[in-house]
Amino acid sequence: MASDTTDSAARTAGTAGILAEITGMLVEIVGDEFLLAEEVTMKTTFNADLALESIEFVALAELLHQRYGREVDLMGFLAEKDMEEILAMSVGELVEHIGRVTHAALSRPRPETVTAAAAPATAAPVTATAPVTATAPVTAAAPTPVPKPTPPPKPAPKPAPAAPTPAKAG
Repeated sequence: MASDTTDSAARTAGTAGILAEITGMLVEIVGDEFLLAEEVTMKTTFNADLALESIEFVALAELLHQRYGREVDLMGFLAEKDMEEILAMSVGELVEHIGRVTHAALSRPRPETVTAAAAPATAAPVTATAPVTATAPVTAAAPTPVPKPTPPPKPAPKPAPAAPTPAKAG
């Protein structure tokens, strides 16, 4: 029972943190002068309360991707909803979605964790290798000019016929 209380408290802290992050993203997208008049809560709707336009949803999707990685796909999340659900969607629905997705991502074992657990106890510890450094940029060499073929040699001129030599008298 104590773990249920701990899980609930962690979810509440996580929810409040996600709500604060989304509020910060919305301030970045629409400007704080607009959001000062409207406190963002779990019940705040994107359409009726915030009047978020489609381009602003795209900007929000980009910020969510930068913050949470590919695990949080706003456009994929919206694609699962019909138009009425999108228009009525609250910030709380997005917060809960992010909480579910990130919690699921955190609860999956990492590949290196599985590998380390499967390794025998006598194996040497896994150490990180040196970072890969870039080498000098590869540039394309200038093409080697192809020599033009030389024409075949011209045949030598035929010698002129020899003139008859006068016969010597004798």
